[in-house]
Amino acid sequence: MRSVALSLGLLLTAACCLAGVDLSKPIDRLELKDGTVLMHVQFVAYGAETVMAKWQGGMGTIRYEMLPKEVEEKARGEIPHETSKDATPPKTDGEEQIRDGWKIADIGVSVLENDSSYVHFSWKAEISNTGMAPISVRARITFTDKDHYKLDEEFSDTELIPAGRTVAITDISLMKTSLWERVTHYEVVAEKQ
Repeated sequence: MRSVALSLGLLLTAACCLAGVDLSKPIDRLELKDGTVLMHVQFVAYGAETVMAKWQGGMGTIRYEMLPKEVEEKARGEIPHETSKDATPPKTDGEEQIRDGWKIADIGVSVLENDSSYVHFSWKAEISNTGMAPISVRARITFTDKDHYKLDEEFSDTELIPAGRTVAITDISLMKTSLWERVTHYEVVAEKQ
């Protein structure tokens, strides 16, 4: 009986804490439905299919269906009306960008190390060549603040992508810590060379 009461108490505590989630504040620990655990998660932008977030060691997009149910419901409530599922969403990070014979399938950023002066980070863009011929592509990542001012921009080397293949274009860079702390959005664009 004591273990049942303890289990019930823990369940009620967990339900209470999730129900009281304030998405305007960092979430100390967020376990996604696939078992991935993210620490110190801050949601920064809401799209039709994904939420943009920063967490300890990285930032990126998370599909709503990967969030715990209570967090998913609250996050979906933050989607601006113009980017609801019924509307055509603007092209933003994490969403597939389709071009003539190729598309950006996935993007991401991960912090490698940081200190009071600089953040050393890695970024990627997975690009699929859906055409019948090889293509040369160069990717660019742009970081902006909450007011959409550009804080930094980085370019990849040009990559040759064989027909019917997907290639991860990656790069490593540095950004001043004072700028990194202002980043609320990033976007990757690829250009055929």
